[in-house]
Amino acid sequence: MEPYIGEIRMFAGDFAPRGWALCDGSLLRIDQWDKLFSIIQTYYGGDGASYFAVPDLRGRAPVNAGASTGITSGYYLGQKDGSESVVLSKDQMPAHSHLINANSTGANQVLPTNFYPSALIDSVSGESTNLYSDVAPDVTLNAGTVSTVGGATAVKLVQPVLAITFIIALEGIYPPRP
Repeated sequence: MEPYIGEIRMFAGDFAPRGWALCDGSLLRIDQWDKLFSIIQTYYGGDGASYFAVPDLRGRAPVNAGASTGITSGYYLGQKDGSESVVLSKDQMPAHSHLINANSTGANQVLPTNFYPSALIDSVSGESTNLYSDVAPDVTLNAGTVSTVGGATAVKLVQPVLAITFIIALEGIYPPRP
């Protein structure tokens, strides 16, 4: 079956067959591929005078252009979005607290009262290690018990993937417009 010019297919090889180009963002000459240019124009790059670019699908998941029911904003043709990783700051986290109920008496039972964490007993002296401050009416964690963790390490956002070659038809049937 002859493809439409501009049709994109997945291909299991690591090359583009004759009449096709890799979807790698390459610049093509308008005077050589004027039919393809008339379809994709400069949506994917190029100067529009001498060159235009084919889509670059390396490391990208294609998504249909346009808005959809229930979606307030869609993607326009050729738009790139997203990131493979992101570094989150504390300002991007929702407001939350780390309150905990605890028992200020020593841990002298297998199961502490109400199953709350208890102060630890020093194995040598038998005294409480004072991990918690005993302040009525609440038992507040000692400031040394809760510390800042994490760093500026990026969180990977990549979904499970399988790499395959995307190719675009340079030759074929010119697609009729509706």
